[in-house]
Amino acid sequence: MVEHPFHAVKQVTVCYKAGEAIRPWFSAGMPFAIIAKPVTETLDFAVKARLRAALDRRSATESELRKLTEEGQACVLILDARLERSERHLAELSSDPASSLAEIAAEVRAADELRPDLDELHALLAELNELARESRASWLGARPA
Repeated sequence: MVEHPFHAVKQVTVCYKAGEAIRPWFSAGMPFAIIAKPVTETLDFAVKARLRAALDRRSATESELRKLTEEGQACVLILDARLERSERHLAELSSDPASSLAEIAAEVRAADELRPDLDELHALLAELNELARESRASWLGARPA
């Protein structure tokens, strides 16, 4: 039996569904809980996984390609904003003589972690755009004149 802050939990199920919170479930009078794993799958990881899957299949509908492109571009905007914020904060820390070296190092690490993700996302989107062009060209070539 696992101790829970509110009651004894007799069975613990790990839930991978994003956004799921710790919540007690009662079934036949027995307390159960779903305890979500900490979110380790970032937004860019999930988008890149969907992009890779579409590129591996090499067969996606026009609407799927459009949706993936929009999701990828939205993710690029988010990562760009995070990187800009990190670089701006780093500039502020660098100009302040009272800033701790540990805080500056943490901000440098955060910015350095974002750059490869952003580069990979750009590369995947370029591949997806090429797949979309090929798909459209084959569709146009297959149409009777």
